Parts: sequence; structure tokens; C-alpha cells
Amino acid sequence: MLVCEGYAEDEFARVIRDLYLERNCGTILQRKNARGNGGARALQLALQLKRETAHDTYGVLIDTDQHWGDDERTQAKASEIHTIENTPCLEATLLQIDGSASAYARQQGRF
Repeated sequence: MLVCEGYAEDEFARVIRDLYLERNCGTILQRKNARGNGGARALQLALQLKRETAHDTYGVLIDTDQHWGDDERTQAKASEIHTIENTPCLEATLLQIDGSASAYARQQGRF
């Protein structure tokens, strides 16, 4: 079970799943959209789902720009919830991968 912080992360996880996880391979990636409000909310939803459901692995796909820090990382690790962090956000990560992050944004410490 992968809890995605918002709509962009959920769509990104869907695309990656569809591209790289073959159908009928025995592995299923279920996603749950936390609908924004930061990484802490996604973590709380993942913790709730872990109490209420039975999946092999739980994780969160989150941005680090809002409501995410060392306390949340520690809680996730203690609860065996994997974290995939985008710093500062998914859109910035994708721009970096593409090589499109502007020099101005890098100078401002945004990417």
C-alpha cells in the first residue's frame, strides 16, 4: 500500500506502476490519495491503513516542503513505513530529472 500525499503524487505512482509493473506478475501496488495537507497527513493515513488492513508493505510518497521533518521520519521508520521523499516537492524532483530546473531556482535554494 502506497499512500500518496496528493493528486500529483498519486498520478505519478499510477504511471510508474503502469509502466513498470507487469499485469498478472503477482505483485500489486495499491495507492491511496491523502489529498494534500503535507507529509504528516499522508503518514497518519498510512498508519491508520496499517492498523486496519493487511498488506505486505506500506509506504508514503510525499513532499518535504510542508509538515514533514525528523519527527515524522522517525515515526515512519519505527512503524516500518517506507518513505519516498521529494525535496522540496514532486514537481521540483521531476524538473531536476529533466534538467529543466532554472539557474534562478537553484540559486534561491528551491531545487
